[in-house]
Amino acid sequence: MIIRGGLSGIVERIPEIKGKVLPPPYPGILLLTLSSLKQSPLCVVTEDKEKLGEDLSGILKDVLSLSPKNTVEVAAAIERKKFSVLVLSPEDLEIPFPILKGREIKRGMYLEWEEFLKLLSDWGYERTEFVREKGEFAVRGCVVDVFPVGESVPVRVEFSEDEVVSLRNFDPVSQRSINKINSVVIHPRDPEKGKVTFGEVIKEFPWIGEGGNLIDLSPEGKIFRFEVAPYFERDFKNFKEHLKKLDGYTIYFLSSSPGEKERLKELLEDEFPGLIIEEGYLSRGFIIHDTRLAVFTEMDLFGRSLRKREKIEIKTEPLETLREGDLVVHEDYGIGVFEGMELLKVGDTETECAVVRYRENARIYVPVYFMHRLSKYIGKEDIEISSLAKGVWERKKRRIKESVKEIARELLELYTKRKKSRGFACSPDTLCQREMEALFPYEETEDQLRAIEEIKQDLEAPYPMDRLLCGEVGYGKTEVALRAAFKVVMDGKQVAILTPTTLLAEQHYFTFRERLERFPVRVELLSRFTKNREKEILKDLEEGRIDIIIGTHRLLSEDVKFRDLGLVIIDEEHRFGVLQKEKLKKLRINVDVLSMSATPIPRTLKLSLSGFLDFSLIETPPPGRKAVETEIIHWNDGVIREVILREVERGGQVFFIHNRIETIEGVRKKLERIVPEVSIGVAHGRMRSKELERVMRNFIEKRYDVLLSTAIIEAGIDIPNANTIIINNAHRFGLAELHQLRGRVGRSPRKAFCYLIVPERITEEARKRVFAIKQYSHLGAGFKIAKLDLEMRGAGNILGKEQHGHMHEVGYELYMKLVEEAVRELKGEEVKREDVELRVREKLLIPESYIPSFEERMVIYKRLSGVKDEKEIEKIFEEIKDRFGEPSREVRVLFEWMRIKSLGTRAGVERIEERRDEYVVMLETMPRQTLEKVIKEVDGLRFSWKEKLEISMPKEKEKLIKFLKILSQYD
Repeated sequence: MIIRGGLSGIVERIPEIKGKVLPPPYPGILLLTLSSLKQSPLCVVTEDKEKLGEDLSGILKDVLSLSPKNTVEVAAAIERKKFSVLVLSPEDLEIPFPILKGREIKRGMYLEWEEFLKLLSDWGYERTEFVREKGEFAVRGCVVDVFPVGESVPVRVEFSEDEVVSLRNFDPVSQRSINKINSVVIHPRDPEKGKVTFGEVIKEFPWIGEGGNLIDLSPEGKIFRFEVAPYFERDFKNFKEHLKKLDGYTIYFLSSSPGEKERLKELLEDEFPGLIIEEGYLSRGFIIHDTRLAVFTEMDLFGRSLRKREKIEIKTEPLETLREGDLVVHEDYGIGVFEGMELLKVGDTETECAVVRYRENARIYVPVYFMHRLSKYIGKEDIEISSLAKGVWERKKRRIKESVKEIARELLELYTKRKKSRGFACSPDTLCQREMEALFPYEETEDQLRAIEEIKQDLEAPYPMDRLLCGEVGYGKTEVALRAAFKVVMDGKQVAILTPTTLLAEQHYFTFRERLERFPVRVELLSRFTKNREKEILKDLEEGRIDIIIGTHRLLSEDVKFRDLGLVIIDEEHRFGVLQKEKLKKLRINVDVLSMSATPIPRTLKLSLSGFLDFSLIETPPPGRKAVETEIIHWNDGVIREVILREVERGGQVFFIHNRIETIEGVRKKLERIVPEVSIGVAHGRMRSKELERVMRNFIEKRYDVLLSTAIIEAGIDIPNANTIIINNAHRFGLAELHQLRGRVGRSPRKAFCYLIVPERITEEARKRVFAIKQYSHLGAGFKIAKLDLEMRGAGNILGKEQHGHMHEVGYELYMKLVEEAVRELKGEEVKREDVELRVREKLLIPESYIPSFEERMVIYKRLSGVKDEKEIEKIFEEIKDRFGEPSREVRVLFEWMRIKSLGTRAGVERIEERRDEYVVMLETMPRQTLEKVIKEVDGLRFSWKEKLEISMPKEKEKLIKFLKILSQYD
């Protein structure tokens, strides 16, 4: 039994209970369990299974909760006695105990490769490209990845012929190994049910059960007194008063994250130096007077649980994965059709090449070491492929680059002008600011914390802020904006928050009002929902009695006056009209401006425009965020009924999207016939404001099970209890709209579902959109890929709509590169081509026998060819060695030459050629001091000048590497 972190002091101070004792109300059963841990492994039967399981996991390791889905995992742990506490409900006792016929795989054992694969297939394991879920396996070279149903993490089995040479656990997200193991037991995916139940099996263990079936150690019983910690309802003053009453007690406060722990220390440590703040989780705190122990939790102080959840790592599937027939862009030749890979021999050099077809059936062959010049074309679908006629493509690139440079020049002038103007500098954070931030009921992501810090630095600077905050829907931009607004208000200034829709304005109003209710801050809403109070609001705003005003473009009207405006927050600025944007420009002259956008701005664009625009990016999903399971269906009354009832029966709500107001009533009648037992609300843009407000409020307050709505809910509606969305006629929506609509669900720790209803026959373009949303629905890759057209919009929003045409002409990736080059040239930096051509006799390829997946080989070629850093090449080498097994000779040769190429790139080399008994390095020129150094350090060099400077040396790789290293130091 392992107790987490510094929490052993809590367990030690809970008195041991002797005798038959009925547990008092929760957390009594928790205390009873903790007091009985000497009996570990221990089984607990309780109606509070979920709560107790989570609480125990916050204190102990190896806690298991039984469910119908993990019977094999739990049964295997029981057989091995590999758990500290097993938590069950009374109903779980009747679940049949599975018959565990398993096959143990040990490191070093003889096991026929084909026999192992057959075993996995016979036992119901599904073969996939990547292993992410239990019951899956994947084969790559001499490696088999498998996720046994009886294990909590997948296993990588590496073979050498028919011997198991390595067993490793690996992370299903990053696909990298975690640790080595000696053995693993594989069980059938759907094992046979046994004749005994879990209830009968756990009798061999000490167990606690509510209702009298308790540990009976001695006849005399002792019940210790305890009380449940009170709710402090985010009142720090009340909480501090209570702590003072517990003088002489050992007091713990359990915090969900390192950041929260540090914040609480800052707020409480000076006043209560004896307070022990530790990372851990409990749903409620308690006080035991006999042992003078008090434990408080975030639930007690904040009024809601901040259960510590695993951090989400995102594995991004590359956008550049190529398939035959895809349109591609070559930097030097333009847009063509990718026709696959071909082993090509030119003279003595044999290397794998990408074949690209252009107009009039002309073809080019791109060696693997130049694959970074090739990218998948992302743009409009009906683009023409390029001609290889001389100069056509270069002229097009030059024209687009000049256009980009002009826009970048304007941005630079605006940026410089703003930095020179004077603005209001906010004071450093106050204790009040820190207290407000400590009351945030979630764990911030690293991206959120970074964005908050960047914005605070801007606010404290003496010039006006103009920052763009970009982040996916639900990634926490509002909290960042709220902290900025609070900081400005604490300095006596007013804040205006503009939103494109009334619903979004109201959403922000409720969020700001709830978060700031304990502070002397007045928040008001100005929209069609507040018509009857408009005069009063405008008067109070002008006289300074309102601190934060939230509204639509109504805030830009002439009659809206401020006493002392300090900050303007603009949500989704690109959705405002031209006239409104002109008014926003005037606001920017001497007040701080924070613009928020759910349209993602690509990191490449952010980097290239640094020094022109101030960006903050939030790319990490909040802890606990799960991918939305996405299905494509045809209209079927039975399926729709099942989907809606399944969500409603688990206490959730459903969005049903139908985007035609004319027929929405007909759909309502259909749904009432299909699911008469649920309540349905209808919302669309033509409703009167009061009626729309009433419907939305009723849905938020759970008076409706289903909200039948148009796409009006696309932006800004945050209802964590709604975790199923059904989109009717999904083929009529764009990829971005579908992605935004799907983002309405999955905003809580619950599993969320999205159903796309399409007719039997749809156009090819619509089919691609709908299937893209389904295919890319898992976190990371899914969010990235599904946002392709959003990324294109994002770049356009910053650089101007006229840039969309240019982006389509050259493709998204090359356009980003042209933007970067244009900006670097404006900054006075030299932009030069850095590429080394390799003409060597050894084969440069990854054999299909080593990495069977064509897409995987393409991704690795692309990553390798663009790397300039030897450490990054080593990292890629270790990754493929881990995932595919010991690299073959050909793979080692390829990596060796890629390392040499990266050195040559840094040294400014243009070509490295292997001749019969020598290597020849070609470059433009060489400084005198470098020449003297290489002559002194490397013997056997010969110099000649033809079209380029040519340096010949004996054919020894070590000598070549030494020469390139010296050269790169002086480049």
